[in-house]
Amino acid sequence: TASIVDDAIAQAMNSKRMNTGSAAKKVAIPQEKYPGYNFIGLLIGPGGSKQRELVAQSGGNVKISIRGKGSSTSNANPTQAEEPLHVLLEGRQENVDIAEKLISDLLNDPEKAQAEKDRQLAVVGAGSSGSGYTPKPVSQIIGVNGGGHYGPS
Repeated sequence: TASIVDDAIAQAMNSKRMNTGSAAKKVAIPQEKYPGYNFIGLLIGPGGSKQRELVAQSGGNVKISIRGKGSSTSNANPTQAEEPLHVLLEGRQENVDIAEKLISDLLNDPEKAQAEKDRQLAVVGAGSSGSGYTPKPVSQIIGVNGGGHYGPS
């Protein structure tokens, strides 16, 4: 019965959006097919960069949200936790359709997903190497093997 209620709410929301030229669509995240894979990280990217990129590639008039079980640590919307993990797309119909294709390709093509994850990791790695931080050995930090005492030398 929860599914019937959810479908009725979604239908009512869609009919309301259709009057304003907007649309909403849910894209299922295939957790059962790829258990343990970090789809949320894949779709959001470092600092939200992939999510912003997907919005831009879709034409900008679309909101991309990750909803459902496991999407959030807070229980702001208790009914959300009962739904399976999915991507909610809201915006102009043509932008929603483009976003759906881009996201479906990422979610259902392991090679594309891995290539994107590798790209994200390279960006994160490149960002940290230019920070000027060089880690020191713990023995040097605490003064062992260098001064015979603990603390800075």
